[in-house]
Amino acid sequence: MTIDPIQSGPAFGHRKVQQPDSPESAAESSAETRSSDQHDPVEFSSVDRELAEQIEAARPPGLEVSAERLREIAQRLAKGHYNSPEVREHLAQAIINELRGG
Repeated sequence: MTIDPIQSGPAFGHRKVQQPDSPESAAESSAETRSSDQHDPVEFSSVDRELAEQIEAARPPGLEVSAERLREIAQRLAKGHYNSPEVREHLAQAIINELRGG
């Protein structure tokens, strides 16, 4: 009797995957997978919807962030801007001021 330590073979539900004939067919297969994934339905429970409504109602007015501002923040994050000593010092001071009520 032989033991298969990596549990390969038909007894473990593995099947052979057919390799694509060319890089083009592999790209087509990948594109088909992506496009089919984009159409999966999403369902939210009534509890989820109620929670979302409560959060939306509790949000203070004027707290909107534009898409352009979000892109700017993402660029700064990517460049490490928020990891600089100056920004950390500014943030720490702002937190201290907020905790002091100012």
